[in-house]
Amino acid sequence: MKYLRAFGRKMVTWAEEIWQKRVAPCLLWFYPVQKDKCVFINFNGKGYGCNPKYIAQEILRQGRRWDLVWLVSNSEEKFPKGIRKAPFRRWRGLKEIATAKIIVTNVKNDLCLRKKKGQYIIQTWHASYGAKKVEAEALDVLPLSYIRESKRNSKQTDLFLSNSSAMSRCIREAYWYTGEILECGLPRNDVLFLNDNVLKERIRRMVGIAPGEKVLLYAPTFRDDHSLNGYTLDCVGVLNSLQAIGNQWRLLIRLHPNVGKVDGLFPKDPRIKEVTYYPDMQELLMISDILITDYSSTPFDFAAMGKQVIIYSPDLEEYQRIRGLKEDFFRTPYPICVTNAELIHAVKEYTPAKAKLQAEKFISYFGGVDNGTASKRVVEKMGEVISGRKL
Repeated sequence: MKYLRAFGRKMVTWAEEIWQKRVAPCLLWFYPVQKDKCVFINFNGKGYGCNPKYIAQEILRQGRRWDLVWLVSNSEEKFPKGIRKAPFRRWRGLKEIATAKIIVTNVKNDLCLRKKKGQYIIQTWHASYGAKKVEAEALDVLPLSYIRESKRNSKQTDLFLSNSSAMSRCIREAYWYTGEILECGLPRNDVLFLNDNVLKERIRRMVGIAPGEKVLLYAPTFRDDHSLNGYTLDCVGVLNSLQAIGNQWRLLIRLHPNVGKVDGLFPKDPRIKEVTYYPDMQELLMISDILITDYSSTPFDFAAMGKQVIIYSPDLEEYQRIRGLKEDFFRTPYPICVTNAELIHAVKEYTPAKAKLQAEKFISYFGGVDNGTASKRVVEKMGEVISGRKL
């Protein structure tokens, strides 16, 4: 009976995939494109976040009278006035894609779309240039199904966003992409340039940071083998070292969405709080004073603010073997620590002046261009497409 149920589930999944990727796009081919409709996709059905959020936010701020649609899996998700919701990978959502003038997405998966003349796809991606190998650089790690979908997505894409010369090179060399690249910065990083103390205080209150407290953010990436060996941060030791320098410090822990929340992984301490499910990573970066990460692309985002980054990678050899790292990882001006003793030493060496110098070297080396205007430039490009000046 158990095997019959498993077989039944597989058949349902197979049938849904055939419907979504083969049948529905053919049926929807005959629906006309609506010239002012923009459809947004965030991590295949997630809510209001990442680069698509900041592009949509800028459209609303400018008062553009476009039809904005967000494809979402959870119908309870909240959106600003002016954005319609549609169910991701359901008939109504597929119809919104098929009739959209512009599709904005941050992942390279199959859009279930037979692209029509006049449709325009913007790939924002969901990260800055990073240390770990991606796409064509990681063929041994990625599933064949993903590689096929990624190649198809790149072929359909009209515009790819980049926030550095290093990222633009990577897009050309590893993402199977030959179209236009807009090297304007990432829209989600625009918020890092806002000198908005009201917003910062609101975020601090939401995550429980008291006035005057400094913030240390620990944000490691995921492991392809789902190992937890890399998450051995001595939270208490690091906090004690920082407080010995001065000020009261709080540690926020933000695990990658692919990891989720893991009970018992970190000590219970009133100074430590897990914020894995906080909806906007950039807002956490915005209020933090020091970032500890590993092979994530977050150092690029954090460097834009001239703040301290420390790399903690206790499973460096294992990660190299399973995923692989670019040589650029070892050329960063930021300290790379493989033990907690090295990490605590790096923490004790921290000064804002040294952090600013390291950030400047980092941005210069990778050719970073983030300056807080990416969303405006993307919306300007979208305006050209909708008006017919850009085809």
